[in-house]
Amino acid sequence: MMGASGAGKSTLMNALAHRSPVSEEKLQNCVTEWGDERTRKEMEINVKKRKVISIAKKGNQNTTIKYKNEELEQVDGYEYLVTIVTSDGRYDEEILNRKRRAYAMYNHCNETILGKKE
Repeated sequence: MMGASGAGKSTLMNALAHRSPVSEEKLQNCVTEWGDERTRKEMEINVKKRKVISIAKKGNQNTTIKYKNEELEQVDGYEYLVTIVTSDGRYDEEILNRKRRAYAMYNHCNETILGKKE
């Protein structure tokens, strides 16, 4: 059986998966429900580690999301599971990041395999 926090999470995740706009109010409600659920499970949330990113094609939008009267930090970009997400929704940083990682791996393999000349 799904509780209120599950319904809020489901709504938010569905909107994100379909790239639908999520209002600041809806996001605030989801964060509040998420926090309440963690409190019920006797888990603490480190607000300093939580970030908010507002993705918009036209400039940066300020979004104020709070948890227990403490404002979550808004960032212009964020790396999650080795993928870079930026507030303008573009992939430029992600492409550069992948190029850097590929180049570093190529150099590592090159030194490991070809660097050992006997």
